[in-house]
Amino acid sequence: MNYFKPNKIAVVIILLWGGIVRLQAQSGPVTSGGDATGSGGSVSYSVGQIDYIAPTGAGGNSNEGLQQPYEIFTFSIEDPSISLELSLYPNPTTSSVFLKVEKEDINGLLFQLFDVSGKQVLNRNISNQITEINLETFTSGTYVLQVIEFQKPIQTFKIIKK
Repeated sequence: MNYFKPNKIAVVIILLWGGIVRLQAQSGPVTSGGDATGSGGSVSYSVGQIDYIAPTGAGGNSNEGLQQPYEIFTFSIEDPSISLELSLYPNPTTSSVFLKVEKEDINGLLFQLFDVSGKQVLNRNISNQITEINLETFTSGTYVLQVIEFQKPIQTFKIIKK
């Protein structure tokens, strides 16, 4: 009987092609990274990028390397006893963000700012309806701003500092 005998070279080519098709994600060497989880959710992160090229020419410049997308999330705690509207703008930012509180009595309100590792980098009382949070001295990255009323977390914002 004659059975079909596949050519060894054809099998190797098909296997290599199948492997190459699956390699479509961006990747690059980083100095550190990991996964962080907590009561507010989880995040995967990487720290540092050791491979970066920024060629320039007569036609302009190009920043080659990993391109990191950003997402902006606002997390809320649903509590019908709290009548408080909060907004944060502009986000992403390069220097400052403004926290707007729509509530007459702002006694007992404060905010805490955390870096991506969870370290608290700022803690202030909120004394006005619009509070400027200066981020000029902070490095570029992702920060988490948590608004607290009488020691109870009310709302959490993710801030992107460019």
